[in-house]
Amino acid sequence: EIEIRITSITIGNESSRNIIKHSLALGVDDAIVLCHSEFEESDSYGVAYSLANAIQTLGDVDLVLTGRQAADFDSGVVGVGIAELLNIPSITFAKKIDVVDDILSVTRVLVDGLEKLEVSLPALVTVAHEIGNVRKASLRETMRAAKKPVLTWGPSDIGIKSSEIGKCATRRS
Repeated sequence: EIEIRITSITIGNESSRNIIKHSLALGVDDAIVLCHSEFEESDSYGVAYSLANAIQTLGDVDLVLTGRQAADFDSGVVGVGIAELLNIPSITFAKKIDVVDDILSVTRVLVDGLEKLEVSLPALVTVAHEIGNVRKASLRETMRAAKKPVLTWGPSDIGIKSSEIGKCATRRS
């Protein structure tokens, strides 16, 4: 039998811990917050680099789901940046996602319609409101999630040096 584990990772300050707890209430197995002053003032590349390193720290990952855009200056590049750094294919603007065996099938939203693409796993998919509404967690699930641990990782936990991220970033690889 195949074991499926879902890990939620975010980068931010301590208040991110409360936000990521919601993902635990929705059934996520593990939650990680990348939280350290060295992450502050990271540009889109620094955020993608940090998240990609965190994903690599987890080990073998089949599917990475990201939001379409967030605090990356509304540019929508962090998700595809993660894919580039992990050297895996990415599909953006997902409306529907299916996985059969090791094949990922995604219906994505275009300006003038829909497009269906297939790629082999591992892969990354960016999603937004087109995928549908998030279900509401029950009170029981929320209470259970409150007791689950949220790991906090700093740069050294994911193999990053201070000079590679945040306001101290000096070079891009």
